[in-house]
Amino acid sequence: KARRRVRVLGLLEGPAELLEIGSAHRRWDVELSRLRAQPLTSDAEKQLATIVAENERKASKLQGLKEDGKQMSEADRERINNKYRKYLQVWKRRKRTAGEVLDQILEGYNKPKKALYESAGIETDEEVKVDIRTFETV
Repeated sequence: KARRRVRVLGLLEGPAELLEIGSAHRRWDVELSRLRAQPLTSDAEKQLATIVAENERKASKLQGLKEDGKQMSEADRERINNKYRKYLQVWKRRKRTAGEVLDQILEGYNKPKKALYESAGIETDEEVKVDIRTFETV
């Protein structure tokens, strides 16, 4: 009886030990995967050298642009701003005109405004999240 009891206890301890070993194996497997995903020291040093060289190149380019002194003349700046304002006005005028035309069509259209826009394939500025006021402040 005592031998059988020892054997039975040994069999009962076996699965628990097996579960513990399996759990440890999974933990080590996860740790190994995490370590393999990280770059090697030599690879990281190469990436660092590349980034440092690129940073130095861009810094020297920025310094050159600052020292070059080529700035836009006041006349050019004014010409570009006038052109910008003109195109902004054209955009507003077209938007207003299109709205008026669509409102005229809607008077004889028996469906809602959204249905007309969908059938004609019209996208509004609001649908594409464009706010004309953000362009006016430039």
